[in-house]
Amino acid sequence: MARRYTDRRKLERNRRLLEFDRADRPAAPFVRFHLGWPLLDLGDPAAALAACRAGQSVAPRDAELACLEAEGRLATGNPVGAAARFGAFLAGGWDNDPRAFADGVCGDRTRHGLAVALPAGRAVEQEELWRAAVAERPEFGPAWLGLGEL
Repeated sequence: MARRYTDRRKLERNRRLLEFDRADRPAAPFVRFHLGWPLLDLGDPAAALAACRAGQSVAPRDAELACLEAEGRLATGNPVGAAARFGAFLAGGWDNDPRAFADGVCGDRTRHGLAVALPAGRAVEQEELWRAAVAERPEFGPAWLGLGEL
């Protein structure tokens, strides 16, 4: 309980600081990406998507923003849109290298997100994605849970 409270306080502090950055650089993709994650983690995926879209208006091929968009779509109950964006993210062709940011985002977390977003009846694909995620990072618990639920 104390950890969750501390994490929430940190997220809110980070969000407040990033709001200052946004005032200084309103369309900077970097600021929009880093503002979007705390908003998503604080339970406001609509605001996270709005921050993401503002950044994409300047940098439409930004890998970080594409990942944030996929996670935001999943969190707002749009699994079809999330699956399309996770798939595009994994396909590559971005202006920046997704391996340069947040550990696992371009690998295990993205594969897990795509597996979760796939419609029912695609268990073989889900299993492949989750197995690839745990092969990349064996301690990634959500993928193990996904495999256990199959």
